[in-house]
Amino acid sequence: MSVGYSDALKWLHSRASLGVRPGLKRMREVLRALHNPERELNFVHVAGTNGKGSVSKILTSLLQNSLRVGTFTSPGLEGLRADFSVNGRLVETEDFAKAAQAVMAAEQVISKDDPLTEFEALTIMSILYFVQKRADIVVWEAGLGGKSDSTNVVHPVLCVITNVSLDHQGILGHTIPDIAREKAGIIKETVPVITGATDAALAVVQQIAEQKGVSVFHAPAAFSVTGDTYGTVQTITYRGLFDDFYRLPLPLLGTYQQSNAGLALAAYELLVQKGILPPLRLTEVRRSFEGLRWEGRFEVLWNGVAPVVLDGAHNQAAARALSQSLKDFSQLCRIDSPWLMIIGVLEDKEVGTMIDVMRPWLNDVVVCEPDNGRALPVTTLEEKVKKASRKIRVAAAPSVSHAVFKALQSRRPVCCWGSLYTVTEARKTIHDIIGDS
Repeated sequence: MSVGYSDALKWLHSRASLGVRPGLKRMREVLRALHNPERELNFVHVAGTNGKGSVSKILTSLLQNSLRVGTFTSPGLEGLRADFSVNGRLVETEDFAKAAQAVMAAEQVISKDDPLTEFEALTIMSILYFVQKRADIVVWEAGLGGKSDSTNVVHPVLCVITNVSLDHQGILGHTIPDIAREKAGIIKETVPVITGATDAALAVVQQIAEQKGVSVFHAPAAFSVTGDTYGTVQTITYRGLFDDFYRLPLPLLGTYQQSNAGLALAAYELLVQKGILPPLRLTEVRRSFEGLRWEGRFEVLWNGVAPVVLDGAHNQAAARALSQSLKDFSQLCRIDSPWLMIIGVLEDKEVGTMIDVMRPWLNDVVVCEPDNGRALPVTTLEEKVKKASRKIRVAAAPSVSHAVFKALQSRRPVCCWGSLYTVTEARKTIHDIIGDS
């Protein structure tokens, strides 16, 4: 039976209710039924609490100067098709359906009592697509954790662990070392590791790497990045493993993007050393950075003269980075009026700690509920925000789109954060109302 694009989406969405089910048994069985297509590809496996998507975006931009680069990242802001692409081009609907049909057929070989989750199915579909498109290399972002994540069925040429902080404690563990062990589960023998992890997390990464007999290159010991800001233009200077780059433009706003750029450049250098791609000319490196755009990561849109910041910050560390970026941005743009916050989160997040970190910015807040089965009920979120301080003015909106419409009417600076799912809905609504800005 031929499967169309709408059929593929319906099939995938039927798996969404299965949620997150760590473990690799289902993945390995279906891949075996498909004759292990993952063995035909070179992967750079990227894990970490925050920054995975940004590092993947920057590294893809560098590599596609000379290679055909597959990129797997989630959640995509433009629907499930946005989860995987080749050289920045989203998978075509026909190829998406073709990959889904192949996975459906292979799944029939294994027990129907243990079906693939939506994310697992997408992961295998992306592998089939990258093989079809003859990708030279795949930038492969982990979904949740690392050791038991569905992406951990490949033997990569390089591992990147961006950083480690508290998130998904119910699944990954309640301490930094516990979570670091899960992230470091992607480390394989003979595969070098790049990391921005620090302190206890770095110690765990180094310990596991030593057990595997592989080298760890970590910032700032092996490479470092410094940044300068001129108005709203950010530049970085990278002192690397084998080469240095001075005053590279970094259009991705937020000071935390400096460390992400450093990790991507270090990964690029190691791939050059391994002979996977030739060294890029300085003009190519600069062009790779100049063209960077990353939706939903301190993305600034404009409602007339009022900025609208979209940021997918969804844990304490990301909230801290967002708070610092808002401070820097407000100073640079001379914004002295209070920001209006739109917040929508998922129920498995440490909402209280995020609110505590963002408390200096919480004067007027509109809480909402993203269209996701794991969303925290808006009434619960409203209570948590009010509990932080009686001085916070809180309004509840029936949906993300209603929250955005209300915020834009205020003509004030707006920041929407709490989840990439919230940001995805907000971004669509903003473009529907004010168009490209």
